[in-house]
This record gives sequence, C-alpha cells and structure tokens, in this order.
Amino acid sequence: MTEIIVPQPKEDKNGNLEIFPTLGPQVCDFLEERFVYGPGPLRGKPYVVRDDFRYILYRAYEHFPEGCVEDYDGEKVDYSGRRHFNKVTVSLPKGSAKTELMALVSCLELHPDAPIRFNGYDADAPGGMAPGRSVVSPYIPLLAPTKDQLDDLAYGAAMVITQDIEDADLFDVTRERIQVQGEAESRILPVAASAGRLDGLKPTFQCIDESHRMFDDRHHKAVQTMENNLTKRMVDDPWQLVTTTAGDPNEPSVAKAAYDFGMKIFKGKAKDPRTFFYHRQTSDENAKFDTMGNRIRALKEASGEEASKFRDLVSVAAKWDEGGVDTAYLERVWCNRWVQSSQTAFNAHKFEALGHPSLVIEPGSLVTLGFDGAQTDDSTGLVMTDVKTGVQNLVGLWERPEGVKKWRVPVSEVNSTVEMIFEDYEVLMFYADPPYWQEAISTWEGRWEKRVIEWPTRNTNNMYYAIRSYNEAIEQGELSHDGNPDLVRHVANAGRNNLNVTDDEGLYKYRLAKITKDRKFDACMAAILSWQAMLDAKAKGLTIVEEKQAPRRIR
Repeated sequence: MTEIIVPQPKEDKNGNLEIFPTLGPQVCDFLEERFVYGPGPLRGKPYVVRDDFRYILYRAYEHFPEGCVEDYDGEKVDYSGRRHFNKVTVSLPKGSAKTELMALVSCLELHPDAPIRFNGYDADAPGGMAPGRSVVSPYIPLLAPTKDQLDDLAYGAAMVITQDIEDADLFDVTRERIQVQGEAESRILPVAASAGRLDGLKPTFQCIDESHRMFDDRHHKAVQTMENNLTKRMVDDPWQLVTTTAGDPNEPSVAKAAYDFGMKIFKGKAKDPRTFFYHRQTSDENAKFDTMGNRIRALKEASGEEASKFRDLVSVAAKWDEGGVDTAYLERVWCNRWVQSSQTAFNAHKFEALGHPSLVIEPGSLVTLGFDGAQTDDSTGLVMTDVKTGVQNLVGLWERPEGVKKWRVPVSEVNSTVEMIFEDYEVLMFYADPPYWQEAISTWEGRWEKRVIEWPTRNTNNMYYAIRSYNEAIEQGELSHDGNPDLVRHVANAGRNNLNVTDDEGLYKYRLAKITKDRKFDACMAAILSWQAMLDAKAKGLTIVEEKQAPRRIR
C-alpha cells in the first residue's frame, strides 16, 4: 500500500463518492496567482500546486454541507459551514517539499486577501463554495522541535516567501515574527516546545513541523497544549497542520502517536471525524533495495511522479552502498517507512562474500540442522551445517507466495524434507524452535531420539549468545555457504533490537527483530540454530551412533 488516507471518501446509496464542499479550488488558485516557491532552486518563481498537494489542500479545506446536523444522545449540533477537519497530518518522505507546503499555507492563512474561511455556499462554483473570506487578526504559531531549528524549517521558508512575493509590502518580516503591516495581532510566530509559554495562545491556525523529532515529554506537553488552544477561537474555525517523515518506531514521538492513531482509524478500530491523515510511502511490495533499479523504483513510488522530477534519485539510491550506513534510516527518511533505527544484526555484505556455488554439502557428510517454523504469515526455514567445514546450506524454505492472502506452511512437505536429510546425511544434532510445531517436533524426537532437541528462540539470554557466536563466525570468516540468495536475503533482513541489559563483556545484549513486517529472517534464525547445534555438538564430543533401522538410501 502506497497511500494511507484517513478518512477515505465514502460512497452514497448510488455508488457515487461523497464529496464535501471545499474551498480547495479557491485556495489553490490563490496560491498560484499570488505566491512563489521558497528556498531552493525554484526560489521566487510562481508557485504551481502539484497534484498530490492539490488533493491535500482540497481535503484540508473541506466544509460540512448545508443542513449537516449530528445528534449526540439527544444533543443536536449543527455543523453547517464549519470545517470538516480541524487536525490535518501530512506524512511524506524527505525532500517532498512538505515544509515548503506548511510555510505556504501559513502565509496563506496570514494573507489579508486569502479565501480561506467559509463565506456561504454556491452550488455552481468549483468546490460548491461562495468566494471565501480571510481571517480577522490571524494568529499563527509554528512549532519546531528545538529553538535552533526554527529558522531552518517552515518559519524560515515563510520568511523567504513573504519577502519574495509581489505582496511583500503587506508584511513586516523579522526573525521573531511575520506580521501584517500595521496589525500587531496579525502574525506568524515561531515557537519552541515549551508548554508553559504556549498556554494561553489563541490561534486561528497552527503548525507542528517535523513531529518525528519530537519525542521528549516537553514535546508531547507542548503539542497537547497547542491542541487544547484550538478551542479558544471557535468563531474563526481554527485548525492545525502537522508535517512529518516516518521516524523510529522505538521512539515515542508525536509522529508515531499520530501514525498509530491514523492506522487505527484506517483499520476501523478508532474514530475521529475531525482528523485528516495523509501518509505516502514505498509499498511493502516495492521495498527492495538490493539493486540501484529497485531503490530508484522504491524512491519514486514514495515521492510520487511529480516530486520525483525534483529529486536526484540516483544519488539517493547510491547511499545504500556507502560503508557503515544505517539502511533502516535511509528507508525511513527517503521511503517514509516506519522501520526501526537499530542496525541490521549482521554484516550482510560480508556474509554474502562468504558464499560460493561450489560449497554444496555432499551426501553422507556429518551435519547439524536448525529449524525455525511458522504456520501462516511468517516463513519456515531449515538450514544444514557441515560439522567439519562450517559450510551452511539452506535445504528448505517455505514462504507465502506474493499476492496470496490465505496460505499455510505445507507440513507434509516439511516433514518429507526433514526425513530426506536424515536419510542422506549423518545428522549429529537438530535444534528446532518449538512454537507452532510441537507435534511435528515430537514426532521427530521419537524417530531420531536424542538428536532432535527443542531449542526455544524466545529464551532471550540463550538466543543472544547464539546470535553473538554466529556474528563472530561471520566476522572471522569461520563459516561459509553456497550463496543461496534466499539465505543471503534472510540474513540481511535480520534487524537488531537492543535490550537494556549487558552481557559478560559489558556489551548490551540484543535480539533479532523485523525491520519491517514483510522482511522475513526465519532462514537466518534456522542458520543460527544449526550453527549453535554444531558448536554444542563439538563441545560435547558427540559422534553418530548407528541405529537399528532400515538401510540408508543411496543415491
């Protein structure tokens, strides 16, 4: 899914989309007639509203239709002519000009001629609205994460815009405020996150910029104070605009709270009829970053066709190849995906370099197995390790096919593969993660007694040391593999989630975690279990004891 829009336009009884009257057409026309681009290569040139921003502005300036009355347990409220939304959040990737959009809307809300408030209906006019009116004594606070960032974000852009437009003589611009000439109460005011200083303000419009950088208590208190202030000038129908990019889901940011709430509404688990939420990202299907082409496609999808024209997609895509780069960070800021900031668990490039197609484990070899299974959404992996050489082969991987919603792991196929491995190889030890597979594992334990062992990956302490050993093997080149692309992909997909506890060397422990829900690493987990089984078998000095059973199959 590329776009998350809350609320989605509804259909009436005849299947037609429910369209609210909107000042959007007038707002867009006014922007193009009177305003210019802010800081950047297009500075000073007449502003052109691109299609995605046009959609956002049309929705942001929607009004309830005439005769719209809501009944709240017998208390009737007439919404006729009032704004449809008083809180608007726009979430777009870095470089999408969202800060410029906020600056333009702020200047628009300040402009004494702007058609930004309800002034009657007109069924024959575009948007169904009579020519809008301006706000009397507009008061517009712009909130940034820190005082140092005020000039660099929306307020700085607003300063440039109001100085460059033909109407520049209407405004008195300083670093402290942008004021309508001769009207001390009509101004844009940059503010930092201080709940005490914000309390008592009576905004007609307000902005919160870069909310993904706001995660301290003072930020949340400041935002809450500002939202409470929206009720103080109801005659002016005040509203709020928030712009952001996806942040770290492990940080309790203002943006994360807005995203989570927006998703609840989107999924029908919550309601807020006065909130409009617009989020654009690279879809799960296109979140592939292994080649330049895939990265460019991912970036283009997140940005949209129009915004992509103004971005150097090749240079951005090349960032994934820079040494030591946090790819999760790149995915967040450039693709607007809520992926955790923690680094990947393993050096994917080094692991891939340890592979070669010739490294195939021969039948009859002494091996250990690792198994990590699921039932539906997650994948199931089976990895084999040559005890003598440290070579690993992915011998089984079962993943839900793309586009298939209802799918279950083929248990009989997994059982057949396990049986084949035991017939063709000397299996010294088999570590299997039990959740969802207790019955199968019990069967394996009964058939290959003492060699099949339940090894719960949910045991954080044991799992950490197994992960650490596997990581050390990669870094020191102690293991190798046959270059199977699925195994390489799963190792690269494994994210790292730090824990608030240290190990025997004073380092913080961590566990494996999904970077995104679609990036599976079950084969990686199976490889770790197989490697740990090999280490434990060697430490115990185990050897194969021939069983009285049917002769092994010979190829």
